[in-house]
Amino acid sequence: MIKPIYLWLATGAGLLFLLALGAGGGFNPDQEPRLPLLAMLLMAEFGAIANGLAAFFALRAWLQDRKRGDLLMTGVAAVVVALALLLSGVVIWQGFIASA
Repeated sequence: MIKPIYLWLATGAGLLFLLALGAGGGFNPDQEPRLPLLAMLLMAEFGAIANGLAAFFALRAWLQDRKRGDLLMTGVAAVVVALALLLSGVVIWQGFIASA
C-alpha cells in the first residue's frame, strides 16, 4: 500500500505548478508570458499526469480500506488539482493560438 505522504507530495507539487503557471503569465493572453510556452505546457501536463496517478492510487487504496478518510481526501484533492492543471494547459494553448 502506498503511503499518503507521497500522494500529498504529488498534490503539493501540482499546486506549485499552478502557482508557477499563474506567476509566469500563462493565464493572461494580453500580456507577454514570462515563461516559454513549452515550459508552461510541460508543467501543466506533467502535473496533471502526476496528480491523476496520485488520485488513482489514493482512491484505489481507499476502496480497499474504507476506514481511512485521509486517502479519500487525498484522492479528491488530487483529482481537483489534476483537472485544474489540465484546464490550465488548455487555456494556455488556446491563448497562444488566439495571439498567433
